Amino acid sequence: MTARSSAFLRVAAMVAMSVLLPPVAMAATEASTPQVAQLDEFVVKADHLWQLRKAMVEAEDRFYARFNELNTNDDFDVDCTRDTPLGTHISRRRCQAHFYGQALQQEVSAALGGYYAPQAQLVYLERVIDYRNNALQVINSDAQLRKLIRKREDLGKLYSRRQKEIFKGRWIDW
Repeated sequence: MTARSSAFLRVAAMVAMSVLLPPVAMAATEASTPQVAQLDEFVVKADHLWQLRKAMVEAEDRFYARFNELNTNDDFDVDCTRDTPLGTHISRRRCQAHFYGQALQQEVSAALGGYYAPQAQLVYLERVIDYRNNALQVINSDAQLRKLIRKREDLGKLYSRRQKEIFKGRWIDW
């Protein structure tokens, strides 16, 4: 396995709902796929970490929009939301497969309504293999998705380098 395909799989894992994808080589390479329409480029000019984070979120949003468009199973579409956990003012971004979000809603409704619904974690464990296989198939079938994954990976590396430059010698250890 080459370093490039290894990096691709790490980013695919992060992008595909933080589910660890099996370490397999790409089934299709860009050279073997037909040419697709050129993906709109976006240039990142960032002096601050918040600008890089914003660019990373934009790249993820583009990836998920394209992924959801190509994905034929609506249960495996990925939905991203921002929420603020109780007891904090720090919001977070969470992306999860549609089937898992529905399972969470059913679990809460069942608890409040006094009836039974399977735990969301059990539903997740039951369906995660199918989700992984579907995600790999969709990602490997589209050059634009792979390009977006690489863009997000590059932004992540740039963010880490910039973060180390800013906090070098301070108490925060990256």
